Amino acid sequence: MSLLFKTMLLTGLRPEEACGLKWTALDLEQDELVINNAYKSFKLYNDDYTKVIGHYRSDAKLKTPQSYRRIPLSEDLKNMLLKHRQIQQELFKKSRAIKSHHRKWSEKEYIFIGRNYVPYVSDSLSYGMRKICNKYSLKKVSPYGLRRSFATLCAEKGIDKLVLMKLMGHSDYQTTVQYYIKVTSKQKKQAIKNIYEQAS
Repeated sequence: MSLLFKTMLLTGLRPEEACGLKWTALDLEQDELVINNAYKSFKLYNDDYTKVIGHYRSDAKLKTPQSYRRIPLSEDLKNMLLKHRQIQQELFKKSRAIKSHHRKWSEKEYIFIGRNYVPYVSDSLSYGMRKICNKYSLKKVSPYGLRRSFATLCAEKGIDKLVLMKLMGHSDYQTTVQYYIKVTSKQKKQAIKNIYEQAS
């Protein structure tokens, strides 16, 4: 799960997009992640849709047409994913639990799978993030906080607005600004410094 969180932090993916990543999304020729799938938990209702009787997990469409996108891979993330793929391939060869379900590794396998060998969903990410924050006495953050951190860092580093909007999978930049970009203390200090330097 920590690798999934790191991927979210380095790409700005929504939780359900990160959960839905399959190895087919790793385009090594272009060094990009192809974002074209989500993985979610859905409610099961009784025949007249008046009562929830269970849940099921499944692939799903992405949130908006703009959500279908390609995100360039940093060298660090690329190497991390390739190492993770080797480990996962070995796991599929050795695990009795996987063999008992007659599963074989393929490029269609999900990149991030849990201890029960099925993909994560957003709810399990929230629980995992709380455990990590508590274990290391970190400030509480949600999985969506990683997406906000990515957007804020990109804005702080001066990334072009249109590029950031596309990376985030938004249809307009105002959505990116309103919900994802936080003005940092560093930015405030630099802005004040610039004002006084111009005034003197």
